[in-house]
Amino acid sequence: MNQDARPLPAAEWQAPLCGVCAGDTDDGGGHFVCYDCGLSFDPERDLAAEFIDPETAVCAAPCDNKWHGDNKITFGRGWQCFPCALPAGHSGVHWSGCTPIALELGAHVCVACPVCGRFGPCDCPEVKP
Repeated sequence: MNQDARPLPAAEWQAPLCGVCAGDTDDGGGHFVCYDCGLSFDPERDLAAEFIDPETAVCAAPCDNKWHGDNKITFGRGWQCFPCALPAGHSGVHWSGCTPIALELGAHVCVACPVCGRFGPCDCPEVKP
């Protein structure tokens, strides 16, 4: 309490944000729902996601992230991309769950220079042939 004995306001619980679009979710009668993504999040199962309508087909659009090509962000790294796993008809971004991978070049896997940490050619005299 404060000095004049009036109670201060308590905090209010809020619905979690959607794990795909980070938008607000609505109370869907025991589940939190993101209508834009077509997903329902179950608070009894650590907010595990499922389709609002289980009869809806999967979107399956291919990954369209222009940065997910080989060596686009870091030399020697790429992405294993998957089709969109959201329900067909969702609005907004696709979600593919792409994962970063090390690229194999020839008989070895690309690794960083042990001196400077850079991927690819570097000017470190210690690693020159």
